[in-house]
Amino acid sequence: MPRFYSPTPIPNQQRWALPDAVFHHAIRVLRLSIDDEITLFDGSSTEYHVKIVSVTKQAAEVVLIAQSTENRESPLTISLAQALLNHDKMDWVIQKAVELGVKEIIPLMTERSMVKLTQDKVKPRVERWLNIAISACEQSGRNHIPIIHAPQSLESWLSHLSIDKKVVLHPQASVTMKELTYQKGESVVFAVGPEGGFSPEEMTLLARYQFSSIRLGPRVLRTETAGLAILSVAQQLWGDFTS
Repeated sequence: MPRFYSPTPIPNQQRWALPDAVFHHAIRVLRLSIDDEITLFDGSSTEYHVKIVSVTKQAAEVVLIAQSTENRESPLTISLAQALLNHDKMDWVIQKAVELGVKEIIPLMTERSMVKLTQDKVKPRVERWLNIAISACEQSGRNHIPIIHAPQSLESWLSHLSIDKKVVLHPQASVTMKELTYQKGESVVFAVGPEGGFSPEEMTLLARYQFSSIRLGPRVLRTETAGLAILSVAQQLWGDFTS
């Protein structure tokens, strides 16, 4: 059944009009019509199973069939700090990280980042990333939209960081993920560098903020692979991949 995110709170009533964004996607793009059933969610834990009962050129109305509280969120509070990648790669990382249960994504501007965003491009790029995250939630069954931050420098991000466990990926680290100590309920952030990796100065800065360096096996992974791999390992070791 198609799932759609409602950017406005779903009203507490039996019949209502679909928000414009949902109307466009459901009616104009997917060509759904009267008597088709869909699922709506608005960022809370509640899902609404509804049926389309009225369609015009400008609007569509639905009636409530049933509602339920569904929690498909990961038990882990995981953040991914990903060095900026080119257009398609960053889109892909955000989509897959949301599917893997990440709670927030922080795009980082690093010394070796190949992508440099001018100020006028930041807002539309963040909006694009948020829409990708919403689509990933619709597809994966998540009812809560992760936070997508605006790009920021490594130093600026670290200066206001408040997370229990901080981890940076480095292919020359001596510690593996399996050796990392984790206490249930801890929040975790994984920092992933650009294609050339974090610079020595950036690694020193991360160490100053108590980041633990770990490696993922004997092979050097591409930056767009590394973050998704570490999220998968975390879900396997500490999260809900085995539940």
